[in-house]
Amino acid sequence: MTDGCAVMTWLPFQEAVRQLQKKHPQVELHLLWEGPPEPILLDLIRTIPVHRGRGYAEAALRDVVRLAEERDVPLRLVVEPITGDDTDPERLIRWYRRHGFVMVTDGTMKTIMQRPSHRTPASPGRLQGGEKPDPADPA
Repeated sequence: MTDGCAVMTWLPFQEAVRQLQKKHPQVELHLLWEGPPEPILLDLIRTIPVHRGRGYAEAALRDVVRLAEERDVPLRLVVEPITGDDTDPERLIRWYRRHGFVMVTDGTMKTIMQRPSHRTPASPGRLQGGEKPDPADPA
């Protein structure tokens, strides 16, 4: 980010991320963004083990989705279960799908999901609402 416009975009984003981290202290939350039109990368969302099962990650993810919506950019992540945590990638994929994420590909073997921005048309593979929550999901 070398131009003033990128800095003006990034600084408010950085402050918004700090506020989310402060609002959700039970959740490790790392976000990266190079600025529009690039997607925001959800690098880590993980409930601290002693707080699991209380919906903290669910609430944090809703706020992260809102952050991306406010900037009208996609939200992207790589499904990579953390050793020692929930290591079932299919369960994580179902959880992200319920939040509007769809599978995308970048030519690698990684499982990449993205939640489209308002400007990005929804993928035909996107699941419709009305799915029943899986009580075993990492919310």
